[in-house]
Amino acid sequence: MKIIYILLANFVLVALASYLGVGRPLINYDYLLVLLIFLFFRNRFLAVILFALCIFIDGLNIFFQIFPIIHLSDILYLFKFIPEIDHSKKIIISFGLLSLFIYLFFLLEVLGKFSISKKYFSYVVVIVILLSILQSFYIAKGERAWRIGESKYFDSQIYNFIKFRNADFIKKFKNSENALGERYSFSTGYDEVLRIENPKKILFIVNESWGVTSDEIQEDLLHEILNNKRFKLLKQSEVSTDGFTVNAEIRELCGLYLNNFNLKKQKNGFEQCLPHILSKRGFHTLGVHGAASTMYERKDWYPKLGFKESLFYENFLNLNSRCYSFPGLCDRDLMQVIRNKLMNHDQIFLYWLTLNTHLSYDLRDLKNDQFDCERFLIDGKSSLCRNLKLQKQFFSNIGELLIQSQLSGTMIIIVGDHVPPLLENNEIKFKDAKVPMIVGYIE
Repeated sequence: MKIIYILLANFVLVALASYLGVGRPLINYDYLLVLLIFLFFRNRFLAVILFALCIFIDGLNIFFQIFPIIHLSDILYLFKFIPEIDHSKKIIISFGLLSLFIYLFFLLEVLGKFSISKKYFSYVVVIVILLSILQSFYIAKGERAWRIGESKYFDSQIYNFIKFRNADFIKKFKNSENALGERYSFSTGYDEVLRIENPKKILFIVNESWGVTSDEIQEDLLHEILNNKRFKLLKQSEVSTDGFTVNAEIRELCGLYLNNFNLKKQKNGFEQCLPHILSKRGFHTLGVHGAASTMYERKDWYPKLGFKESLFYENFLNLNSRCYSFPGLCDRDLMQVIRNKLMNHDQIFLYWLTLNTHLSYDLRDLKNDQFDCERFLIDGKSSLCRNLKLQKQFFSNIGELLIQSQLSGTMIIIVGDHVPPLLENNEIKFKDAKVPMIVGYIE
């Protein structure tokens, strides 16, 4: 019974990850290794400290899948939003922390009386590690920072923590060279905004993972917009793309290439970005994104682009909204926020970076299934099908926004960020290095 108590933290965190809908291995063998160290050195104070470290990192890996962050110091920034959490969640968090301290105290007592054969326990640890190696031959790769250990039975959370903190993608945020590159030689949403004559309200949407498909599929996706009597289509075209979502944001908001992701350290070069230009013309400039502001350091560089106001996941903790394709708010729940902001300002540039059509195109985010994959001979279980279903849902929601008479005259630009990544090879693919764009206004 004592060993069950000692490993209780593992099973509590399994239950927590399951409740939150995030990834975690069934067995985190960090706890077994700490127990093995204790059996050989018999230092229970050291063992409790190591147990506490394992629990902390295990908990961080769960936390990161809800609030993805680049730097650990960003945790302190997020603490200031704790007062915005509803009282019931504050009570749960307080109870959880109290239970943790009590657990560690009793763990210290239990270890003083704990006895088991080093030989047989070593066998258990070796068997678990061998099983974790064996599973790698049967479990497909493709794990991401916001899906840690979701398909694994045995793994080390400390190893996962170190691996994702040292990923090449994360390192791109530490580059010391100039982040902003040359100006794009072709037209983007940036140019389309500057072409608008005497605008009052502009809704500029960079749509996550919206790719160029066949005309028939694109017509189906955009049906609720293109056939809406209140929407006047001005332009439908394609934009060349490269890199990740951050590249696309700088492409669309500033018309610039991006050399690296260290925009936090970039001090100048943002003067010709749309929010800066439009702020000088009297616009209220607002950036909205459903993920945490610490993801890709947007809290640091959105103001540099000229946004007077920025809204992220942590600004809406009382919405009780959570989606899964990428951790954050559901786009459908932000729709009302978008509508209200557009209505409450006489002159506004509202930039919205969508979220829920992100890889892995999680169907838990699909509440309104209107796209028939079989009609286009697409495998219903494929990532391509899931992407198109979520895109159809998004454009359907936009169609509902268009019927608001209070938004008459609002210019709308919607452009994809990058070619949607797919998990399988499909006969129907997205066009390489191109994303769609539509420009119009609400009559």
